[in-house]
Amino acid sequence: MRILVLGAGAVGGYFGGRLAEAGRDVTFLVRAPRAATLAEKGLKVDSALGDFQVPVKVATADRVGGPYDLVLLTAKHYDLDAAIDAIRPGVGPGTAVLPLLNGLIHLARLEAAFGRDRVLGGVAYVGAVLLPDGSIRHVNRMSGIAFGERGGGISERAKAIEQQFANTPVAAPANDNILQEMWEKFVMMGAMAGMNCLMRGNVGEIVATEEGEALMAEALRECQTVAEAAGFAPRPQSRDRVQALLTERGSVNSASMRQDLEAGRRTEADAILGDMLRRARHFGDDRAQHDAALLRRVIAGAAVHRRPLVPDQQIADLPGMVIDEPLLCRMRRQLLDQRPGLFAVHPDKAVRVHRVDEQDRAAGDRVVGDRRPRLLVILLLRLPFVVAIQLFANGTIGAAVQSGEAGQPLFHAVRQGVIGGPHIGEHRAAL
Repeated sequence: MRILVLGAGAVGGYFGGRLAEAGRDVTFLVRAPRAATLAEKGLKVDSALGDFQVPVKVATADRVGGPYDLVLLTAKHYDLDAAIDAIRPGVGPGTAVLPLLNGLIHLARLEAAFGRDRVLGGVAYVGAVLLPDGSIRHVNRMSGIAFGERGGGISERAKAIEQQFANTPVAAPANDNILQEMWEKFVMMGAMAGMNCLMRGNVGEIVATEEGEALMAEALRECQTVAEAAGFAPRPQSRDRVQALLTERGSVNSASMRQDLEAGRRTEADAILGDMLRRARHFGDDRAQHDAALLRRVIAGAAVHRRPLVPDQQIADLPGMVIDEPLLCRMRRQLLDQRPGLFAVHPDKAVRVHRVDEQDRAAGDRVVGDRRPRLLVILLLRLPFVVAIQLFANGTIGAAVQSGEAGQPLFHAVRQGVIGGPHIGEHRAAL
């Protein structure tokens, strides 16, 4: 079986890497820089289930190859259109497309692009991160995929895919009710990601607060109610497992959406939380619509609390900390009025914050760039300039300006303004 994996990030890299480790025919469709890194170093994964580093085959947009028998799609929701365009050359009449995205909203778009029969249902269970050096760290012991035909039952192609993961650390049995599995993870992700993002904490930090466990349980009930209205009520074992997972004391579990949020990256909030709320409204179920009250607040919180503003505090960006123009002007005047021997950098330190995304700010709210290099140049050049003016004032040309002549007041003003005196005093008085 020829397999194409879109991307070699945390999820695609981990599952595709496990297949490559087992000797399967796997190709990673990546951008040119990632392709060069993989060609040079191979794919490296650090995992409690076994570290490995293997050479891998790569493809880029200009040479996708194909058709492939299976395409593993692990893109983010906001990149789905680009992902569809990228894999299209590799999809043939017999190709199965297996998306491993959270939520459900992507299924309709994939159907429109490739046809209903080509698109399987699937969810991934893994905790992994892509490190700056291009390697992947598997951060827990979860290592599984649930997949199957969305119409139910277990097909021959599902059995063939299951066989590809045999003898690997990935548990990937074909599932005869994959939509139920997808809804159950959708419910879990809606509650966990929503509360992690709204409260800016992991599960353990949330439930350690006085009302945290009750709020987490309420968010979970809201999502379960939506699933019930859709005809996919979570099974008892799923209810118990997810309830325990989301209320575990001391748990460090946290949705990747929170990491994206705090790093200022794009999130899947609309595709998961927003879609859950829209489904509650669509089903017309009074209880589902009523019970979505907390979910509405979660979505609003995800929209407002988009990124941290200062290094060690999670402060909302919109509305955020606004450094107003009068304050900046006052600090600039302080810097300009410092004599060379008294030069200080404390005014800039007072406003040293992370830069915000200037596209999301009104022009008057933007923090200006660091002016200290230019100010230093000005101050270094000031002393010889002052000496030159003093020579000019006390020399032959200065003597030519006789008392009482019209030029004396102007010359006196220039001399006083450059050297200091009342000019500096007036500025300090204005502060």
